[in-house]
Amino acid sequence: MPLIKSAAKDAVSQNIRSELDAGKPRAQAVAIALDTARRYGKAAGGSVNPLSPPWFVRNEARNMVHTGPLMGFSGGRADKVDTKVANGSHILPSDTVSALGGGNSLNGHAILAKMFPASGPFGMKSGLHSAAPHFPKLPAMPAKQKGFAHGGKADAVDVALSDGEFCVSPADVAAAGGGDAAKGHRILDAFIRQVRRKTIHKLKHLPGPSK
Repeated sequence: MPLIKSAAKDAVSQNIRSELDAGKPRAQAVAIALDTARRYGKAAGGSVNPLSPPWFVRNEARNMVHTGPLMGFSGGRADKVDTKVANGSHILPSDTVSALGGGNSLNGHAILAKMFPASGPFGMKSGLHSAAPHFPKLPAMPAKQKGFAHGGKADAVDVALSDGEFCVSPADVAAAGGGDAAKGHRILDAFIRQVRRKTIHKLKHLPGPSK
């Protein structure tokens, strides 16, 4: 059944039901309906920011796992965002996101969306492309997996995240490790430390305030 080309609440719900009836998993059905709402809502003069969809679209996405950027006004270490992430996700901290954007978290999120195309909002691909990211070489000793979203064999893990962070999907974690998820987590941990070292060095050598 063709999807309804609209961002209206009833259209989103109907599109989800149509995709479910067609045999799609719920997460995929919701993602397709959300993408349709985003594209045709924008065409009709609606919200142009897919990170801030209408309330009824957010309601349909409530049971989906989170991937990509967390946008909000709470502190970057506050852990005030109660959500779910896919088991095996990797959380990049807010200071790393900001540092990548030269102090601008929005720019940092845009850079990460290009680096990790399978980690778009609501589990959808970001649609942004760039050259392969330059990850650091692994250290001789495995690093502690601070960013690993542990959760046994469950598909989703309940977590408390912070605004400004970026959730890397398990698919992108595995891609970073050349198909090895465990290696991908170690590489991303090393990537965080590398960004922090470069940022600290840069901040130490910045000129003083203009007079």
